[in-house]
Amino acid sequence: VAAALPHVREGAVLVSAEPTATFAFKVHYPDYVSSPDCSLVANAARDLGEFLVRRRADHPESVPAAGPLRAARKAASATQGSRPLRIAYHQPCHLKAQEIGSPAVELLREIPGVEVIDLADGCCGMAGTFGMKAGTYDFSMQVGRPLFDRVTEVAPDLLASECSTCRMQLAQATGIETVHPVSLLAEAYGV
Repeated sequence: VAAALPHVREGAVLVSAEPTATFAFKVHYPDYVSSPDCSLVANAARDLGEFLVRRRADHPESVPAAGPLRAARKAASATQGSRPLRIAYHQPCHLKAQEIGSPAVELLREIPGVEVIDLADGCCGMAGTFGMKAGTYDFSMQVGRPLFDRVTEVAPDLLASECSTCRMQLAQATGIETVHPVSLLAEAYGV
């Protein structure tokens, strides 16, 4: 809070691509450090998707056009047609708790040649490092089973989620490449 405060006072926003970090600044820090300074920092914290959607709304003239992904071209050529790249999106619990909607889904749907499916099927079971521990691993996989079954049902080419531990759990449970949505947006925008 002390490190971010001078920048926030000058009008900066605190942007994080990891939902747990953003949630910590917005919710946990104010719970632990009840002060006006902490409230200023909490109010300046933004999830990356939230920031990008707001930036686009505030500055439509500077919105880049999204181009197709290389993976979409590969999928299309592999099927001898124009089949879209199927991206299944999982919203992490710490992003749901921020109550900002699904900004990544909104942004990903602008990429030509992709079909975005919002899995909307609960928790992956990882719960931070809970799913990495020998004594809780099996239980974490059991908790995530409905989500893993939904992925099987959807049969995507790629999975996307903002949370690093959700991505680990999804990739291990499904065997499907799992990426942060911003990596796809960066490619689509030529960044």
